[in-house]
Amino acid sequence: MGDHLDTRRASDWAAWIGPPERDGAPVLGAFEDGALVAAAKLEPRTRRRVAHSAKITLVASEKRRFDRAVDALLDALVDAADRWLQIVRLDLAGPAGHRRLKRYERRGFALEAIQRGAILTDGEFIDEATFGRIRPGTEPYAPPPSNLELPWPPKGPRIKAKIRQAREEDGPAVAEMMAETTVVWGTMQIPFQSPGMWGARFATNPPDRFFTYVAEHRGAILGMASVILLGELRRRHVGSVGMSVATRAQGRGVGRALLERLLQTADALRVHRVELGVYVDNDRAIRLYERCGFVREGKQRLLAFRDGGWVDNLVMARVRAS
Repeated sequence: MGDHLDTRRASDWAAWIGPPERDGAPVLGAFEDGALVAAAKLEPRTRRRVAHSAKITLVASEKRRFDRAVDALLDALVDAADRWLQIVRLDLAGPAGHRRLKRYERRGFALEAIQRGAILTDGEFIDEATFGRIRPGTEPYAPPPSNLELPWPPKGPRIKAKIRQAREEDGPAVAEMMAETTVVWGTMQIPFQSPGMWGARFATNPPDRFFTYVAEHRGAILGMASVILLGELRRRHVGSVGMSVATRAQGRGVGRALLERLLQTADALRVHRVELGVYVDNDRAIRLYERCGFVREGKQRLLAFRDGGWVDNLVMARVRAS
């Protein structure tokens, strides 16, 4: 599944395995007569609010006689995650309809989403099945009392903001906005961000893959949104969207204006699939995305840590007609 073992150069595989660091991602291989027939990698997430999760990547020969090798690798990594690595959630993906997907379900993985047109295979965009596994015995626990009076403020008069490209000097204003409680609530960001962090990102992100805009009104930054073209060779037709709106501008048309600009950019670049994630209880954002052509594809359980507890994430995408 995934990349065939004979289609990468040795240097590519060395980079995938990574350096032999003490706390590096575990990588296992299965061999027959000295030849590698399957490999698996367990990659813990590095972002703080998803640090309880990890991704398993499997690559293997398609021959049926190697199915048991795949089973053995998967069993070993699942056992390590459950017993030694403090991992609550495991992610695993493969081409939809592939015969080995049933083997994942036998190990506690559940189908969570079918992501339409997510992988380029033999010149066609095919669907990807994404699975999640929650460590046995894990119970979603009630968060402590929240400091949030409302997840979002009530709607107000429409704001006609100017949408323009983000600049390095916007960094401090964006960092201030991203630290607002209701903004952190709807994103993967952390509070108390460095004022210089966002400006550095705007200055250094590759301009051929990162397209970031801000919403400006009367000299103030009221929102930010990006569409990022994915770098993997077989996923370069996919753009990933992220956006945030300042508390005082939520429900006032700023998010819609930003999203429409992102979709205009994606269409101009002929992006086949535009995808995003949104927390399942962010009703206002979900309605906006659906009005702009995004479709619900599935739900990732306990994906992120938010406001003292875990929260599920809705997978959504807009796919261009072929």
